[in-house]
Amino acid sequence: MNIDEYGVFAGDMDPSMIPVVTSCEDPYKGFVAIGGTALDVATYEQIKKMLQGVEYPDIINDQLDPINCDFAALAAK
Repeated sequence: MNIDEYGVFAGDMDPSMIPVVTSCEDPYKGFVAIGGTALDVATYEQIKKMLQGVEYPDIINDQLDPINCDFAALAAK
């Protein structure tokens, strides 16, 4: 099997997979980090607003961060 001929894309993935995907060494060629790559910071900021009585929106849209394999690096192999 030639890994360069395949690409697997996911809708969301554990952040620990970011180095695997961006290394271009894995069949995963990209995914969308639902909630962004700094979900821990965003969650903390939101909870802090709630606890401090600061006004915040009822609906918070998740940030979507695309994480891709560097196709230039892949092509150079």
